[in-house]
Amino acid sequence: MVEAAGNVVTSPDEDAYSFVRQTVTEATEQGVCRPELGDAPELAQMFWSGIHGIISLWFTHCDDPHIVLRDPRETVRTMCDAMIRGSLRNFPDGLPSGLLSHGALRRLSFRLLTYHC
Repeated sequence: MVEAAGNVVTSPDEDAYSFVRQTVTEATEQGVCRPELGDAPELAQMFWSGIHGIISLWFTHCDDPHIVLRDPRETVRTMCDAMIRGSLRNFPDGLPSGLLSHGALRRLSFRLLTYHC
């Protein structure tokens, strides 16, 4: 798949993990992430594990009367939002507008949420 900007993006239907890793790599290369989170494969694995964990728990415990699970789509959205916000560098003057409108941050949140939800 090729985005409007000309970037070749792995289709999530073909290789979901590569899709997440590629997206996180873009974010780290653009300097969006905190310096200590510059290992793109590790950060991608953190996102992947979090999403996988929510979905796995829902499948294995959705009928457990002792655990009241929330809608997994909403939980994944909330978890991704928290992880994205926690991964961002501190920009003293706020995020540069380009990061929100056209940069890796917007693509990261869009890709994670649209693929998994």
